[in-house]
Amino acid sequence: MISDTLSAQAVALAVEVFLRLPIPIAAFAGEGEDALWNEAWRRSLGGEEADRRDIRACLTALGLDAAQRDRLLLDLAPGCALEEGPEQVVTLRDGRHRVWQFGSVPLPDGGLCVAAVDVTERRREEEETERMAYLDALTGLPNRRLFDDRLNQAIERLRRGHAGFAVHFLDLDHFKQVNDSLGHAAGDRLLQQVARRLATSVRRSDTVARFGGDEFGVIQTDIADARAVAALADKLIQRLGRPFRIGEHAVSTGASIGLATAFHPDDIDAARLMQAADIALYRVKQAGRGSYAFATAAETGQKDSAEAG
Repeated sequence: MISDTLSAQAVALAVEVFLRLPIPIAAFAGEGEDALWNEAWRRSLGGEEADRRDIRACLTALGLDAAQRDRLLLDLAPGCALEEGPEQVVTLRDGRHRVWQFGSVPLPDGGLCVAAVDVTERRREEEETERMAYLDALTGLPNRRLFDDRLNQAIERLRRGHAGFAVHFLDLDHFKQVNDSLGHAAGDRLLQQVARRLATSVRRSDTVARFGGDEFGVIQTDIADARAVAALADKLIQRLGRPFRIGEHAVSTGASIGLATAFHPDDIDAARLMQAADIALYRVKQAGRGSYAFATAAETGQKDSAEAG
């Protein structure tokens, strides 16, 4: 008798916990003739109460089409832990789109107990963290990691028969003087304004990145010859040569640019292209800054030989 009483109390407690859980949870009978759901599940779905007795109808009420619904049910049928279950974008009764992660437990009668947890904010934070891993924190431009990825993409496009491209390795002239005379905060503001001018000087298909310090890189895509590369380099130098307004100060700087082009897929790799652009930039600095120069990937081998000797 005591055992029966405890069993009844345990069942009542379990049902109370089930109903009060803050996450949506529902238990569906094998033939879909009956169902039990908690308040969180009920609040999430639109439709009539009767429409929620079948799990397929419930998932349809959450905005899933037939293919999404059937794929989700296939994943849930054998049972899966909530923290390891499939994710799905659902539409709640108030119209909000959320990302739910589902878990399930098969029931003895062939039914299924399904629970869901809202992971929308967690996924947004993860996406933002991932996005920031590829962006420069100061300027919002792509960083060197993303630049290298885009450079390898450009190389692969060239190998598949697409047009050539060029790398612009850019260094600001007299940036140290700005930092020394106006302070690092002014230097940061200058870098932010430089980033905006660079970004608005290229096409959307091109990439502008900040490598760090006062070094920037540009990948100029879909070019037919070196004249287009020289034209863009001229444009960048002219725009960065105009004064910048930093607080009450008009700050003048400039830019030196090393250029490396790629028109043929033979013997092209990212490291050699960047090395060639670096060689070209060094030439400009040696010649007095404020201009641009070209170097070829073949010259990187000559430099390696000279350094080895």
